[in-house]
Amino acid sequence: MRKVKRVLFFLVFLTIPVGYWAYFRFMSVGRVRCLSQYGVCSRAILDNIETIPTDSLLGYKGKLVRKLSENELISSFSITFVFPWNYRVDLVEAKADLVLDTGEGRNLILLTRAGQKVGETEESVLPKIKLIDAVNPQDFSLIAGIMREMSINRGINEGVVNNEGLIIVMPNGIKLIYPVKGDLDVLLGATSAVLSWLNSEKEQFRIGNELEGVREVDFRFNNPVLR
Repeated sequence: MRKVKRVLFFLVFLTIPVGYWAYFRFMSVGRVRCLSQYGVCSRAILDNIETIPTDSLLGYKGKLVRKLSENELISSFSITFVFPWNYRVDLVEAKADLVLDTGEGRNLILLTRAGQKVGETEESVLPKIKLIDAVNPQDFSLIAGIMREMSINRGINEGVVNNEGLIIVMPNGIKLIYPVKGDLDVLLGATSAVLSWLNSEKEQFRIGNELEGVREVDFRFNNPVLR
């Protein structure tokens, strides 16, 4: 009798995990519900999730994790299985750090620090980038990163993108010119070094010196050019 109980216990112990694995391996996914801190997830995120092809519960979850991890509109997320074949996604959407003004009476485009669009608004107090000349959307990441850091650390709340690049004018009138392609950390490091040097004891180059001071710094070259 004891042997029979042991065999039954072993079979049950073995059957449960195997059945659990088989269920997730062969059962097709049903519905995916996505919620953020604002309620239902934004249309951009929902559209991104909908590109995932139908798969088993196990296969679909792996694809869903990869898709959400790669989406720069998402700060963090968790996935919960909802019996019998659904998933629920709870996530935190990335917030806007600045706005893009494309002119022509259009709404301001809300951008994350990575340059990703998260919505539109009629007005905003966020730092603004005014777009004069067209820029490859892939370059918004660098532009947005520079603008955000200049706003936080230098109190600069507006920049212009034209055929020269990203133009930022300091309160004292010094014009900073940045490329639209490059390494964010390198450019920010160069900015800090140059501005610190200009504010050093070298009186002839002190910021604000109207007679001999540098009025323009160009970061589009390997070494910043002062004019």
